[in-house]
Amino acid sequence: MRALLLHRLRGPLLAIPGTDMRVEEIEVGARSEAEGLDLRAVMHSAPNVHILGVRRWHEADGPLHAGDMLVVLGTAVGLARLTAMLRHVVEVADPRLRADTPSTHSG
Repeated sequence: MRALLLHRLRGPLLAIPGTDMRVEEIEVGARSEAEGLDLRAVMHSAPNVHILGVRRWHEADGPLHAGDMLVVLGTAVGLARLTAMLRHVVEVADPRLRADTPSTHSG
């Protein structure tokens, strides 16, 4: 939730005057719904949003990874939906696999 709040405080990179459209940069969150998907699947899940580019440090044509930055154009509603998808953490059944769970393992 904190990451989403920080994203919204930063605001759009470019607002398009006279429209509800704007350009934003959104980071793919770790364990998000979008992590592991390709761009086509993300665009299919986000109506009224167009992915203009991706900044990443791995192969250009692979699936999305946490930390990838998407440069997107869309309506406020479309961008909010995409942000939710990129930030929503998919629950992991085994708590030992969650990065935010303190380790109870001593040694």
